[in-house]
Amino acid sequence: GVVSVGRFTREHHGVGTVKNGIGNISNSCIPATNEGDENPAASNLWGPEIVLAADVVWIESLVHPLVQTMHRICTKPSLTPPLILLSYQRRSQAVEDLLFQTLEEFRFRIEDVTAPVVSTSTGAESKIRIYRIIHQAAAQ
Repeated sequence: GVVSVGRFTREHHGVGTVKNGIGNISNSCIPATNEGDENPAASNLWGPEIVLAADVVWIESLVHPLVQTMHRICTKPSLTPPLILLSYQRRSQAVEDLLFQTLEEFRFRIEDVTAPVVSTSTGAESKIRIYRIIHQAAAQ
């Protein structure tokens, strides 16, 4: 499955919702209990194949929850780590520095996979970059 990054709960009619406002999901998901706890029966059954994250980090307080969630997804025992693609536009050098530093601290490798710029009539270049994020343990 494909899922965006976030902490999921089952609150409204069994459909996944997101806690802390990071990402969204429209299908079923792992039910969560208290902060840091997971449903043990579901933890071995579910894992995304692809994580798409777009426009999820624009202030410093969002960086750590995003990276921590990606780390938890990538280090679940007996699951193949998902492909993580992050669409990112720099809004603040401080936020960008914190994002890449935190990714490195959590042992992620960042690869810029942005497509080459196609010449346009305005000559404008997109400010949006696409990064493939790989956890070092998964890459070995």
